Amino acid sequence: MAIALYSSDRVVLASIEASDLPEVQRVFDESPTFHRLVSGKVAPRDIAQRCFEKQPPAPRSAHKIFKRFLSLLPPPVPGEDHSEIIGVIDMYVGYPRYDIATIATLVLRERWQRKGLGSAAAALLTTYMKKEHPAVGWLDLAITDDNHAAAKFLIRSGFQRTDSWQPITVDGQQKRLVRLEMKL
Repeated sequence: MAIALYSSDRVVLASIEASDLPEVQRVFDESPTFHRLVSGKVAPRDIAQRCFEKQPPAPRSAHKIFKRFLSLLPPPVPGEDHSEIIGVIDMYVGYPRYDIATIATLVLRERWQRKGLGSAAAALLTTYMKKEHPAVGWLDLAITDDNHAAAKFLIRSGFQRTDSWQPITVDGQQKRLVRLEMKL
């Protein structure tokens, strides 16, 4: 059962436990556009398990890297089920440097998108980072250059596009992976 860490009137940021993985897998399964843009394929049947078990990259210096696998829940409403995970954030705090947190995955179930919850989640994640990881001054992530909806959302949420990019191949197509960052 996810343990709430921070909440706003729109969304709850919670930990993900092993018992939450079937629900997390459903988040990935119900986000086909995300997977089409990221990999050109449908979500692998074990993507939640792989994200949960994936270890942080090896540190480039003596500092520690923390993995944070977080869920997004709707705020509690009396008499309603509060167990549905509506989104997932997978990130590494302290990677590639001690003062950066790199977001590997940020996804909402498609039926929960375009309701302001992604923006609420980004704001709550910023609050969480400032309070729980004050040494981190930047959030960092990368998206494919054809993911226009994500770029628009991220820029609206406070991220800025950098000049950093690298060529990648997604399902046989050449794309560019562009980096965005946000000063905390």
